[in-house]
Amino acid sequence: MPYINEMIKNYQTIISTWNTEDTEKIEMLKLKTVDIILNTIPEFRGFQNINCANTTICKGLKIAKEHGYEECFVMRTDNYINNIKKCIEIFQEKNTKKIVSIAWFNAKNHYYILDYMIYGKIDNLIKYRSILQAQDKQTCTEIFLQENYFKKSPVTFEDALQDFSFCLDKLIENNIEIYFTHHHTEQGNIVNVYKNNGMFLV
Repeated sequence: MPYINEMIKNYQTIISTWNTEDTEKIEMLKLKTVDIILNTIPEFRGFQNINCANTTICKGLKIAKEHGYEECFVMRTDNYINNIKKCIEIFQEKNTKKIVSIAWFNAKNHYYILDYMIYGKIDNLIKYRSILQAQDKQTCTEIFLQENYFKKSPVTFEDALQDFSFCLDKLIENNIEIYFTHHHTEQGNIVNVYKNNGMFLV
């Protein structure tokens, strides 16, 4: 809760979560948000819970659109950013005709869009996140999303640049630190983790 309060205190925020969450926390967050959406967990969660993520993200984006918003910065509630104001500015400064992501990630020669923090036009974000994974199509979540979006496999760096731009270089330049709050001290600043793992910086 303290992390969430810190992240949302200066922003119009919609939280999309589950109908199983603690009701006391939900009531507290209602006082600080534009809207809170309580979703039903999908019967099939998908590989690495991809269907859960897509369900909450798309529902939140659709409600944001109903509220009149055209663009959104989407992040996980278990992320903490040391300077969220500057971080959002960096995402906004990129080409808003494209979806802005952190980086193009090299994971043991499997390349994909690092997308747990993204910014862009709501319609574009919904298009990227609207697919649900079938039980017979289980694969890495990021690869699943980008192959569905571009309708090809594999997706190349040149393909990604058609509709995506990346900002890891600017995050590093501006000393932005991003943490997962559930293992804050174990993994450390993940911007540094990515910087040291063969990222393409765009």
